[in-house]
Amino acid sequence: MNMHKFTVILLLIIYSLSTKAQLVKVIEQNKLYKTLLDTSAKDKKVLKFALPYASYDPETSLAFGFNLNLVFKTDSINTRSSNVYFNIGYSFKKQFTFLLSHSVFSKNEKWLFIGRASYLDFSVNIYQIGNRTPAESAELIESNGFLFYQKILKKLRKGLFLGLQYRYHTLQNIYTSNDLGWFNTAKPLGYNNFKISGLGVNLKIDTRNNTQTTTQGIYFDVSSYFYSKHLGSEFEFNTLDLDFRVFTQPFGQSKAVWAFWVYNSFSSGEVIWKELPQTGVYGTTRGYVKGRYRSDYFQAYETEVRMPLWWRFWAVSFAGISSVSSKKEFPKKWNPNVGIGLRFLLKNTEQIFTGIDYAWGIEKNRGIYIRLGQAF
Repeated sequence: MNMHKFTVILLLIIYSLSTKAQLVKVIEQNKLYKTLLDTSAKDKKVLKFALPYASYDPETSLAFGFNLNLVFKTDSINTRSSNVYFNIGYSFKKQFTFLLSHSVFSKNEKWLFIGRASYLDFSVNIYQIGNRTPAESAELIESNGFLFYQKILKKLRKGLFLGLQYRYHTLQNIYTSNDLGWFNTAKPLGYNNFKISGLGVNLKIDTRNNTQTTTQGIYFDVSSYFYSKHLGSEFEFNTLDLDFRVFTQPFGQSKAVWAFWVYNSFSSGEVIWKELPQTGVYGTTRGYVKGRYRSDYFQAYETEVRMPLWWRFWAVSFAGISSVSSKKEFPKKWNPNVGIGLRFLLKNTEQIFTGIDYAWGIEKNRGIYIRLGQAF
């Protein structure tokens, strides 16, 4: 990336940060807002939102759009904050996204509802399956699709949830102009459009003190899906994801946070190419574009330190290692990644951050990431 492009991106994120901060300030100074939604009053609900945004990552390049982030509590004493998020955006790679997601705790956290509905009209590079596929094998794939999932979890004890989940994913109008490329010659499962539908079980241990930006606690999630033709799926396969995170403040009086993340994903059966475990999912493996490496089994390990700098600015440094492998082999090659970042605190009461990261991988893999919220 040349210096001119980097400077433009940096200016855009600074502008985005300042715009959001000013919007939040104007909103909070509004008398009606103070009367109805005064966040200083512990017995009242909380409402937050951000408006225009600019983001960047290797998959989408520079993107602009509108987002609305509502943070509220159903019970201010015994319940953590819930979140409803809306986003509509368009990128310089002619990618259109529409997303609505939620993570809602009922009163006293007796129930937890997590879901997402999104439509994507996307063009993205796809690489051959494996852990050391050449960068030259990239093919531009165009498609549009719809993704929906919903989790309904019951609290068994404080911080422990168990429940059922459903997921539906369809991708249509898949097209690549490279008739002699890997995608059209190998014809991986699902290459000519697909529709999958599956039910699953979700076990979650969540003791995080804040789901927006965690400083203390653990998060452990075991998620399984079983895709079946009896549910309307065109392919039958199973997936299992393990997500474990630890957050602590081990540096004495400092507010600095140390975080550790383990993410493992397994698949078996008629797994379509889009659903194979891969790099870049859920913010993992910064430095590698989503789907750069994919196979039957993916594992990633990452550690991060977040330290306050001055006023609302924080510094971030992180490092990790990941690998993909087939069912028939043990991981033989590992892909390291390292990076640094800058965070800006938009709202102190709910610890809502926005920021920028720069990450390096091997074999010229690298990338800039601009986002609302933490990576994990």
